[in-house]
Amino acid sequence: MADSEKRKNVMLIVFCWLVYTLAYLGKYSYNANINQVMEYYGVNHAEAGLVSTFFFFAYGSGQILHGFLSRKYPAKYTVFFSLLISAAANAGIAFIKNFSVIKFLWGINGFCLAVLWPVIVKLLSENLNPTRFNTATVVMGTTTAIGMILSYGLSALFIHLNNFRIIFYVTGLVLPGIAVAWFFAYPFMTEKKTIAPASSGEVPAVSDENVKVKEDNLIRYIVGLGIFMIVANIVKDGLGIWLPSILIEQFGFNESLSVILSLVLPLFGIFGCFLIVKLSNRIKNYIILCTLLLIGIFLMVVVGWLGIRCNAYIALIAGGGFASCIIYGLNNIISSKYPLQLKNKRNVGIVAGILNGLSYVGSMISSYCLGGVADNSGWNGVFITFMILSVCTIAVFCIVFVVICVIKHKKRGG
Repeated sequence: MADSEKRKNVMLIVFCWLVYTLAYLGKYSYNANINQVMEYYGVNHAEAGLVSTFFFFAYGSGQILHGFLSRKYPAKYTVFFSLLISAAANAGIAFIKNFSVIKFLWGINGFCLAVLWPVIVKLLSENLNPTRFNTATVVMGTTTAIGMILSYGLSALFIHLNNFRIIFYVTGLVLPGIAVAWFFAYPFMTEKKTIAPASSGEVPAVSDENVKVKEDNLIRYIVGLGIFMIVANIVKDGLGIWLPSILIEQFGFNESLSVILSLVLPLFGIFGCFLIVKLSNRIKNYIILCTLLLIGIFLMVVVGWLGIRCNAYIALIAGGGFASCIIYGLNNIISSKYPLQLKNKRNVGIVAGILNGLSYVGSMISSYCLGGVADNSGWNGVFITFMILSVCTIAVFCIVFVVICVIKHKKRGG
């Protein structure tokens, strides 16, 4: 790889990472302060969670729609205006006094931010040398965790300063800054080039056995991965949104400390992004890998549930942390690595948009439905819900796997 091409590749990955990481300020600024929102506006868990539900519905459906249209979107302007609109939505929330309006503004925010992932993944697939795909997968996989740490960390500081609304002002300033930087840097990192076959270094992801899927099985494969995304993200965002509330209501922590302790989740998630990518290089079948990962998630949820039952917050945080480690890694390989491996076979933006969009179906369910479960059955009921969903999903895929093995055995015998 020529030095100039290498510099462009590195620059593109760095800017995509910066854009998507800082975009999480626009996504998580509300969730990081949901307890303060409930107190300020005098609303319950379900009402506060409804705002996140509007966001996740708009974000998830928007990802799928933008995925199909991403081929027509000019990435330079799409990313620029997406960040500007999100900045305006965040600044607007800082001034709004009527809580009923917030959910609609947050829905607009979600729909505009939804365009980023399919456009960015498509941009990476078109401009990176294939030897850089694994690097891009790992680096982009850290955006969620680091973005959450940034958003929740700043929120904890502003809560300590007795003004949680500062996070919305800060987001309203930061996002236009990175939008302008993206706009002017774009021409220097996306010049078209001829990509030579890799001879050393990382193995090109396009030759991975994971993508040797027959055309008639591709849709079923995506559906299977989508189910894992939905279930895993019900748990992930259920923990991410409501862990501060659990620590306050169940264990008596103050608001700023509860937010700080919640940073354990994305910290473990960063480690998971590296670990699960390495694991996926050994276990080539994503369906089998995701089933094994979901078993691990279930076991960690049980640890968290025991923490609530036994009034042991360390067990709760540890269980949530290790569950997040697995889920962040699972999200990374499904929404990033797998779509990149389909380059030259499918529109990468469509696949990335669909799979990442389905993850937000789980986020939408967790934000509103779990708030209602907590209001009616307490946090114990929330963790039981996690366990039931995990066990049912694991059972379904194990049954499907057994049926497929039986059918293949009979065909060989015939």
